[in-house]
Order: sequence, then C-alpha cells, then structure tokens
Amino acid sequence: NKKEVGYYQFLPALIEYLTPIQVVELGGAMGVSALMMLSSLPKESRLWSITLKEGGLEFSFVKETYPNFVPVVGDDLTLTSWPKDLDLTKTDLWFLDTKHEYFQLSQEYKMYKPFFKKGAVILIDDIKINEGMFKAWTEFEGDKFDASVYLHHSGFGICIS
Repeated sequence: NKKEVGYYQFLPALIEYLTPIQVVELGGAMGVSALMMLSSLPKESRLWSITLKEGGLEFSFVKETYPNFVPVVGDDLTLTSWPKDLDLTKTDLWFLDTKHEYFQLSQEYKMYKPFFKKGAVILIDDIKINEGMFKAWTEFEGDKFDASVYLHHSGFGICIS
C-alpha cells in the first residue's frame, strides 16, 4: 500500500527537515513510529515516547540503544507518568497515536494544549478511523492540514500550534 510507505517515509523526512530538539510521542506501542523518527533525529535531540503496557511488547521493535530515546510505560493522561526532567513546553514536534476514540484524543488535547508552544507541529494519526477521531481532530486549534489521502488510509492530520 503506497499510503503506508508514504507514512513511514514522511516521519523521518519531517524530522530531518524540522531538526526538532524535542519530540513527544503519545502512544508508542511497540516502537515502529519511534524507530522511523529516530532514524533521522539529530543526536543532540531527544524523543520521549509513552505507551500503555503492551503485555511485554512495549517498544519491542526498538532493538538498539538510542541515547536520545526515552521510552516510558504509563498512561499519557496522567502527567506524573512522565519523568520529572521532561519539560513539555519545549516540545517542537508532537505525535499523537493512542487509543482511537473521541474521548482519548479530546482529553489529550485538553491536557497537552497548554504545553503546545507557538509553531510546534502536532501530528495526529488515524483521524479518519472513526467519526469520533475526526470530530476530535476538528476541535484542534491552529493551522491544520488533512494529509490522509497522501499518507495513511485511516487518516493523518497535521496541525501547527
């Protein structure tokens, strides 16, 4: 599927273009998207990724050690799940890919919006997987682009805060 290839080519290309200092991923699962971003993330930058327990499969696709990768197992809707040295206000790029339902995405937006700095890029995966996800996506403020037709069969939104 060309859209799937586009999705996985887009993430490292965007990282290379933006050269973010800090990336935060909500919903890291087994780490495939993290690997894509880490492949072009500058060594002095850092990727923080959080996922719920996945039956021991958390970040299991990340086989190598990346000094600039901070995997976290916990609930992203509980800010205390994050390590204390993470300053969310310094995040240049956000990638939201957790539970695909309106409640989850709208709660993440409500919780993390105060940390979105001006000009930060927010990527939201699977915005067209169901009506709830699309509704939550429409509630995001800022300049938005629906890149679904180019990147992912189940939807992909890009927002600039």
